[in-house]
This record gives sequence, C-alpha cells and structure tokens, in this order.
Amino acid sequence: MDYSIKIQINDSLENTKDKLLSKLKEKWFWLVTELDLSKIFKNKLWEKIGEYHILWVCNPWYSYKLYKIDPMMGWILPCKVVLFTKEDKNFIWLVKPTIQNNFLENDVFKNVIEEVEEILIEIIKTI
Repeated sequence: MDYSIKIQINDSLENTKDKLLSKLKEKWFWLVTELDLSKIFKNKLWEKIGEYHILWVCNPWYSYKLYKIDPMMGWILPCKVVLFTKEDKNFIWLVKPTIQNNFLENDVFKNVIEEVEEILIEIIKTI
C-alpha cells in the first residue's frame, strides 16, 4: 500500500500554499496549524535544510462526525500536507489518511477517512 502521494510543483512554496489553502476552503477544510520544520532546525539545531512546512488541515464536519461516534478518534485528524524543497525542486506531499485504517475496526471510520482522502488527493492534483 502506498502511504502517500507526492507531486512536484512548478511554483514557489508560498504560491502553492496560497493556492492549496484556497482550494481547501472551497471544500470546507481549514488550516489548523503549520510547522515550519526548516525554521525549527535552523533556530534549535543550527542546521539548514530546504524549506519544509507541515500543514495540519481539517474539515470540521468530518472531524465532528468521527468525534460523535468515538471522542477517542481525535488522533486521526487533522490530516498532514507537506510542502518542501529538495534539490532545488518544490513538492507537495500528502500522507494518506487511510494508512491509519489498519488501526481501526469501525467501518464508518474507515469510510469517512477514505472520503477525506479522496477530496484531499483531488485538491492536490489540481495545484
């Protein structure tokens, strides 16, 4: 099973992030938080890497649907989308939410996660 989808982009990470957030909002996904790993490495370890941003994105409706079934399922969401530079090339990378299905026994959870993944892949492919 392929656990992710990675696409090379021909735009800056800043423009890509703006486009991504705009497309996510169209599908009612929101940015929960962003981690700038390159900044953390530089400030805490004095190490330089290419740009590397981890975006936690979430659609509150899907999250609430899972929460209502079992509040302990909060660990599943939000989903992670990574924007990064490697060897002077920019990429967008989605860690597929369905990799977590191996840990779930409830088919409702699995179906919701599969639906979320389909939406996110559709969005990423349009960037």
